[in-house]
Amino acid sequence: MSAELLKIQKRLSKKNFPLIEQTYYHSFHEMNFHPDFPIVIKVGHVHAGYWKIKVEKREVFDDLSSILAIDNNYSTAETFYKGKYDLRIQSIGDHIRVYKREGYNWKTNTGSAILTDVEITSTYKMWVDEVKKIYDTFDIFSIDVIHTEDDQEYILEVNDSSIGLGPSHEKEDLNYIKDLVLKNMKESFHIKEIEIIEKKDKDVEILNLKNYLNEYKDTMDELTKEIEI
Repeated sequence: MSAELLKIQKRLSKKNFPLIEQTYYHSFHEMNFHPDFPIVIKVGHVHAGYWKIKVEKREVFDDLSSILAIDNNYSTAETFYKGKYDLRIQSIGDHIRVYKREGYNWKTNTGSAILTDVEITSTYKMWVDEVKKIYDTFDIFSIDVIHTEDDQEYILEVNDSSIGLGPSHEKEDLNYIKDLVLKNMKESFHIKEIEIIEKKDKDVEILNLKNYLNEYKDTMDELTKEIEI
């Protein structure tokens, strides 16, 4: 996913698609360099705030790399930005919702957080439209954004369908998901139905051709007999 997001940024520019910069470590063996502290280390593909730690000095970074040697998973390092709040831009089919998350922890997606609806700006809509282009079937996803103390915004990551739903809109969003699933099922069954009809038509064509060839063979056999006589 990170590679696909970087492609979007390269096409649109850092200003229009501001990704938070990452340093990638294939394993603990590569953890010999890092961005300027403080940084955030994320391990593997775990989400919901797990395996994510803020590191403020080299000694902690070295200790962490020695722990990762046991698991030997990949990890990333990101510059830590002190944020006013996080944004979650949620996309379900054609429906977009944006809400602000404010919590007591720097990881606002853990523990208790206050969720507030936010206006869907043209920028947020553009980000959603660009992410949708990554996969044809990318119908449910969310974009996590940090809004820093100096009022800058950086895209942290894109989550797939395991996005979680805000309590205040959960029932409504579940209905959007239900409608989306039913729509996709109908389209899928319709495509399958067309394939079956096309196969039947093709089978009929093949059968007609076989009958024609058999008739042609019988005619040629009769002509051959007449010639021999």
